[in-house]
Amino acid sequence: MKKHILSLLLLVGISIGTNAQNDGILWKVSGNGLTKPSYLFGTIHYHCKAASFNKPALVNAIKASSQVALEINLSDIKVLMAMFAKSMQPSGASLTQLLSPADYKIVDTTCRQYLDDSLANLDSKSPIDLLSTLYMAPSFTGCKGLPIDFLIVEMAKKTGKPIMGLETFAFQDSLLKSIPLPTQASWLLEFCKENEKTKNDFIALQKAYDDQSCSELYRLTLETSPEFAYLKEALLDNRNKKWANYLLEHMKTESYFVAVGAGHLSGEKGLIKLLTAAGYTLTPIKI
Repeated sequence: MKKHILSLLLLVGISIGTNAQNDGILWKVSGNGLTKPSYLFGTIHYHCKAASFNKPALVNAIKASSQVALEINLSDIKVLMAMFAKSMQPSGASLTQLLSPADYKIVDTTCRQYLDDSLANLDSKSPIDLLSTLYMAPSFTGCKGLPIDFLIVEMAKKTGKPIMGLETFAFQDSLLKSIPLPTQASWLLEFCKENEKTKNDFIALQKAYDDQSCSELYRLTLETSPEFAYLKEALLDNRNKKWANYLLEHMKTESYFVAVGAGHLSGEKGLIKLLTAAGYTLTPIKI
């Protein structure tokens, strides 16, 4: 059964085309006439030990690039303000309307357990926003984690590299808003009913990331993240194609360090496959 949200609000298998000897979360993109290599890095949008990835291989890849590209520009205060404002906006339908009395009680119990707050105080949140809040609660994860994406922002700033976003926050938000509220509510309820299973899924994702396996992360993303399974084409495939097309055009004149959710790297329509099919050589680099 599909469980928690990693996706855009947080992150991000058995990839058809990668194996244990040819896997990783950091890849060098070279060949096909490039004068300088670019780099592809898979992030995870919540990690208990994000600082542990501040390693020379990652820093050197950023230093060797002329531009750092993230899904959205997390160094832009306007983007961060838009994200905060969105988290405070009412969903348009209260959870009282979306859940039965019995189910409302289950979600309320979970909120009290992990957020030390009643559902009555969170009733205006969209189900997917509340799900994200629960998933990132230290009492649930057992740690005070951070997105790896913010680590990349820090590294880029320290090395003086300009940062850009491959898409806007408004676009990302529109994708999530396209998910019907009753569907979101069903995911929230499932989390609350089986949060111990979700904890195990979270641990598995952390391990796959620590093992630097984008193929396993792709598999787990589709298996455990309901939004990706529900909107795979829109959330994964279409965005991968758009980003790949951007890189195919711009890598010829500029070297990029691209940091996107690790779930975007692997799979038949992942960035690794798309760039390889375009004639580039992708080489994994151990961090």
